[in-house]
Amino acid sequence: MAASAFAAAPRRRATHAEVEAGAATRHRLDVIAGSVPDVIRSAGGWLADRALAGWDVNVFVPDADDAAPLRILGVTPHRLADAPAYRAQPHRPTAVAVSADMREHLAGEITRGVPEVTVWGRDVPPDMAERLQSVEHVPSGAARAFKRHAMHAAALDDSPATEVFHSGSRGRPRLAAVPGRATLPPAAVWAPQR
Repeated sequence: MAASAFAAAPRRRATHAEVEAGAATRHRLDVIAGSVPDVIRSAGGWLADRALAGWDVNVFVPDADDAAPLRILGVTPHRLADAPAYRAQPHRPTAVAVSADMREHLAGEITRGVPEVTVWGRDVPPDMAERLQSVEHVPSGAARAFKRHAMHAAALDDSPATEVFHSGSRGRPRLAAVPGRATLPPAAVWAPQR
């Protein structure tokens, strides 16, 4: 019996330079949140969809000990204390998401020049509200399934089928606009205007 051509070639591990080059070509989303349940409930479907689309999604929370629900979404959990060292890497994030209750990190993210800064929560600073456009994310079927399992692992109740954001990102919007939205929903996206 002839051996398969695929089985004959030995598998080679990627070099550090190859890994770094691959990371530099992928989109990266860094998330700063106050807790694991907060990020799962507010943006779990959006994060799962970004991870499923090939993005490197990193979530920084004060307590990353119970990170299983985040791993279910396909994101990489980190301790918030490790964020400064991670930010020093040469590959900068394409987008950043920050919980509104983490205001001390919000100003720093805005000044870093990241193309898209997402803010969720009810206490979004009023000076940002005027720069925002309301948008809605409907998670894919796969993202809804992953979010449902993550919420179960985090002992959370069901959440709405859609996740509402506000967008002021540079370039074309990544999410569909919600017509007639007058008030600020529990999530918001802001990006610096040039």
